[in-house]
Amino acid sequence: MSCSTTVAHRAARALRPAFPFAVALLVALSATISVARPASAAAYAPRVVIVVGPSGASTAMYLDRANLYADQARAYGAAVTEIYTPNATWARVVSASQGANVFIYLGHGNGWPSPYAPFKSSTKDGLGLNPYAGSGSASPVKYYGEDAIAAHIRLAPGAVVLLNHLCYASGNGESGAPEPTWTTARKRVDNYAAGFFRARAVAVLADGHSGLGNEIAYLFGRAQPLLGAWRADPDAGSRERSISSVRSPGRVVHIDPDNASSGFYRSLVTTSGASTRGIRVPAWRGSTTVNVMLRSGPSIGATQVTGARKGQRLFVIGPAQVDGAGRTWAPVITLKGTRGWVAGWHITFAGSAAPRMGVFMRSSPRATASRVGAIKAGTRLIVTRSTHDSNNRVWLGVRTSSGKTGWVAGWLMRP
Repeated sequence: MSCSTTVAHRAARALRPAFPFAVALLVALSATISVARPASAAAYAPRVVIVVGPSGASTAMYLDRANLYADQARAYGAAVTEIYTPNATWARVVSASQGANVFIYLGHGNGWPSPYAPFKSSTKDGLGLNPYAGSGSASPVKYYGEDAIAAHIRLAPGAVVLLNHLCYASGNGESGAPEPTWTTARKRVDNYAAGFFRARAVAVLADGHSGLGNEIAYLFGRAQPLLGAWRADPDAGSRERSISSVRSPGRVVHIDPDNASSGFYRSLVTTSGASTRGIRVPAWRGSTTVNVMLRSGPSIGATQVTGARKGQRLFVIGPAQVDGAGRTWAPVITLKGTRGWVAGWHITFAGSAAPRMGVFMRSSPRATASRVGAIKAGTRLIVTRSTHDSNNRVWLGVRTSSGKTGWVAGWLMRP
């Protein structure tokens, strides 16, 4: 009485990977494994919750995709909690989702209108989860509808919900079923979003077939209107229609089908003026000051991975290191998901970082400068500026939570 979707659509989409970072970040995971990994990131980080419900033969693929989403969000600085079948229970979802900035669900969709009358808000337009922990990776499924979401989940202000591979959520039906009319598709999209809006979301984005790599990238990129980013997505078509929401007054339903009257696999319901501003993170990041190469290791002699143009934004994903000459290198990921090592002396750093051991904060960016404070390992510092010395060692200008400022050795820092 419900479904999950797996079939590829749009010929153009078949030529591009489901994720722009798929090869670099692929993590294999058996459908029989359950993962619930609360991130250890500092409390300031926006929170992402990823839920995978039991989904029959599609379960293993959904788990693989969810792990890719989790790696991508963590690389951008988010604190990620993964709740995966066979332990994706309602109690765990409710506990993890309070105050979440991004909520991602992959699994069965049980929407309305559908052939399975009557409509029940207790089971329709929500989540398909495990009835109890360990109940089975691929089945059975217990449905928690829009009323349960509205009554028990309170997302963070400005939160965005991403629904991936569901039937009904983007207006589509089940495999083999007749194509819905525009009116039916609009009702399905509108109904599926209603409970999440009552849980304080500002946008509900559904994609029935494609990956969410692009969506996650723009959610954590520069501040911009959500609708504009959705329309600029590489998956966007040219048949979008916008209709005022009936279920959630003040919102607008946007539907972007493959064809004039079929292929309802992409939708967005949002409020006017909603943006990504509430989800941006102060991750340790940098912008290139010149054209540089990303390399396979922290050395000028390491293999070239890709180029980065001057001004390109990169996210630091691990501890900085020094090479044989004492120069600082940083492991980074691009917004497109490519990983590599970059010469830190060609980067302007910002955001937030922490020392991986106790360090001294100094009055200027040099090892002989006077000490102005001691910083314990793991203490979160705001990075306000950066520079490098004559030996190409990177120094970070930082500010503590109490407002004290100084310089710390960048080669001793981690995200």
